[in-house]
Amino acid sequence: MLSVELPNGWRRAASEQESGVLYRSGAIMGAPTATPSRPVTRRRRRRRLRVTRRGWMVFTVGPALALAAVIWPQPAPPEVSLTGVDDGEVYGVGTVPTDLTLSFDRPVEAVRVTLNGRALTVEATDRDALVPLGDLGGGDYSLTVEVDRGSLAPTVRLERTFSVDATPPSVEILEPVDPVPPIDPMVVRVATDDPSAAATINGVAVTVDEDGMFSQSFERPPGAPIVVRLTDPLGNVTESTVVVVLALPGSEGGPPIRGVHASGYTWTTPVLKDPIMEMIAAGLINTVEIDLKEEAGEIWYDTEVPLAHTIGAVTELWDLGEVVDELHA
Repeated sequence: MLSVELPNGWRRAASEQESGVLYRSGAIMGAPTATPSRPVTRRRRRRRLRVTRRGWMVFTVGPALALAAVIWPQPAPPEVSLTGVDDGEVYGVGTVPTDLTLSFDRPVEAVRVTLNGRALTVEATDRDALVPLGDLGGGDYSLTVEVDRGSLAPTVRLERTFSVDATPPSVEILEPVDPVPPIDPMVVRVATDDPSAAATINGVAVTVDEDGMFSQSFERPPGAPIVVRLTDPLGNVTESTVVVVLALPGSEGGPPIRGVHASGYTWTTPVLKDPIMEMIAAGLINTVEIDLKEEAGEIWYDTEVPLAHTIGAVTELWDLGEVVDELHA
């Protein structure tokens, strides 16, 4: 048998019968003792995870509190009502509310109102709140009301959307465009882009046709500018003033001047005045020139110049306003 010396005194047998057998010389009786070899294996030690107190809180207490918050009975949310603006409504500049009112079925602690993301002032009492909106221009608006119920209860949220149409009806004066005779009938004719608008001419209501046309007739041109007013269903208002240009004698669009001259005493003498009035009625003349002061400086009407009265230059023959009204008539 052949044996091979190994470290630590171990020997491996080389014979066929003892192949693979390790033995070591023993101290007893000098006899060798054979020890069968065993496969050597390493066992991995598993690392034990220790749960810290913080981890215990996170994985046990935290979920327990969350579950309790979900299943714990909570008071019903407060009922919130809003008056002042309706959802989806279109307002005009003249009809849009300047403030709105919130009402609650129980006292609330914190209320937040925003308009297009801008926080509004809330004047709140126990169960009511007044929210000023201010002057709103044209555009689309989103109103949000939030009632805070604390950290565990969900926030009560109320939303409204509305818009403001600030475009007033248009006014286009079609007639008159040229000077008109001072004593002839005339018509004011107007066009608008909103047939649903209510129209007045000099305060008199007129009907707007489906094509947006309306008009008003006058026996003679008014003595003051004509006011055209349109109000659409949303309250938007347009006003336009029509200044009527008279085709007076000698002016653009008027006839040539045909007139007579009269002194101050002529107008107080019927034999001289009456023929002038007859020529006016017959259309022979369109102008009358009357002296207010003659060459010597004598004044024929009640002038407002104090010096004229002081020096005795006034001899009142007629009222100047009455003379003008008579001739214009």
